[in-house]
Amino acid sequence: MKEIIARCGFICSQCPAYRENIRDATDRRRVSETWNKYYGLRIHPNEIRCDGYLKPDSEKPERVTKECPIRDCVQQKNLENCAHCGQYPCSLLEKQLSNVEKVVEKHRDSASTDEYRRFLQPYNVRQLLNKIAHSVVKQPVADTATPLSPIVKLTREMTVAFIRVKGHYSQIPTAFGRLYTWIADRGYRPVGPAMAVYYTTSGQVPDDDLQWELRSEVAGMVAETAPDENGLGIRRVGTIQTAAMLHKGPYETVNKTYETLTRWIRQNGYEIVGPFEESYFNDLANTPNDELLTEIRFPIKKTS
Repeated sequence: MKEIIARCGFICSQCPAYRENIRDATDRRRVSETWNKYYGLRIHPNEIRCDGYLKPDSEKPERVTKECPIRDCVQQKNLENCAHCGQYPCSLLEKQLSNVEKVVEKHRDSASTDEYRRFLQPYNVRQLLNKIAHSVVKQPVADTATPLSPIVKLTREMTVAFIRVKGHYSQIPTAFGRLYTWIADRGYRPVGPAMAVYYTTSGQVPDDDLQWELRSEVAGMVAETAPDENGLGIRRVGTIQTAAMLHKGPYETVNKTYETLTRWIRQNGYEIVGPFEESYFNDLANTPNDELLTEIRFPIKKTS
């Protein structure tokens, strides 16, 4: 099999969840159990199947990890992988590499040869990325105040837990806390980045009348439920064509990215057809402000 290297450097073709490496339910169960053993991941065997991270979103590929900020960042920069970036290795990639290296170091002597080859080696890729980085001319990275480039992006179908809120945006941290507590209390497993949908904005209506919704994707087969008395529920979200742009840096500077994205939409013959969305890829408590990544999306269609 031809070697397939993901945007972050993980070797898809060696990954035990890659579609060509999965033969039956027994393989899926083994991957689920062994990933839990080494990485603490709790993924149902039925979700163990991946078409790899190079397959375009437009082909609706199956992936174990539905959202990946590293992949999105590399694609926004139009690079082959992280090693081609002038900022390699950034703090986001470094965290991922270090986490894998800690697992490898802990289990290096106890893992069987087969488990090391299948479940540790495909993700222990610092040497591989360093080799690539030393052999390429890297693309310079713009100042962090400069927004990255807009793209047209199809969002995925997903099941989300949500909380619908009316009022000032200052309630967002508390509302996220209520959402994730509600998810945990029901035994659901949140996956991917936190998300928000803004139905109205400041300036359109008084701050006390703002309408917005916070979301988290949940794994597995979870039944839809109407919002309860606190605005919390489960729904299925369909695929949407969006104009998307990644903002890197403090949220206080995000307006420049919004201006760039809305101007790009107009200049490229699209119109906005729904409320805008944001995805938050970092842990705010543990990420420096200049490394924060926020994806902004507007539903769009071609102007007739």
